[in-house]
Amino acid sequence: MSQKRIIEFLFFSFTKDLAVFIMNYELIIFDVDGVIAEVGKPVERTTAELLVNLEKKGLRIAFASGKNISYLLGLARGIGLSKPLVIGENGCVIFDSITLREIRLAKRTRELDILEKEIIKVFNDQIWLQPNQVQLTIFPKDLEKINEIKNFLIDFISKNNIKDLDTYIHVDAIDILPKGVNKGSAVQKIMELYNISRDDIIAVGDSESDIPMLLKAGLPICIGEKIRLERCKRFNNIREALNYLGRYL
Repeated sequence: MSQKRIIEFLFFSFTKDLAVFIMNYELIIFDVDGVIAEVGKPVERTTAELLVNLEKKGLRIAFASGKNISYLLGLARGIGLSKPLVIGENGCVIFDSITLREIRLAKRTRELDILEKEIIKVFNDQIWLQPNQVQLTIFPKDLEKINEIKNFLIDFISKNNIKDLDTYIHVDAIDILPKGVNKGSAVQKIMELYNISRDDIIAVGDSESDIPMLLKAGLPICIGEKIRLERCKRFNNIREALNYLGRYL
């Protein structure tokens, strides 16, 4: 490639990135496991510092996860964020740490209660259930049991003709929640509550449960190779993504 072509390519790449950030973003929403930190590992200090720097620039930082809001608020405070917004239980609950307002977007259903009783009856002390308001989250104490639990759930749901639940299978847990509630519906609710548009939002995710949230964002960012979306800007890891955001915001 000639020197002229190299300069043209670099200029195009730079101006393309710069054009993305002409808009004034207000909110950045991050998935947690696999994005902010690897599953089962702490948040790296560099990642925490980069998140705090984004907040200092005037951006609202939000976490969206299958974890409950208490966990997410503790995580945010530990990182050093002063005004986190959290979306817990894959979109079932929103909490604003500034106004102390909690919004539940779904009710605990009879089907979830029945499923929980059956899971406890069959697996008992082999599992830990995350204390949630709506969603049923099952952590096997032995990760080799996760496929057995998954197969039991699929079989039980099919035999009992349960149709109003969505299931997300993770490497360390299984989330079951009312159908139609997800991270995307929570982002939509936030847009309505705070009078912001899609173009005001950046979302960062890495897995199937993040897709509804990424589709609601003006700038969707994907970490790794698990999901493919046409508009997604892709990075290998969170540090690359945060350095990119810090450079242009």
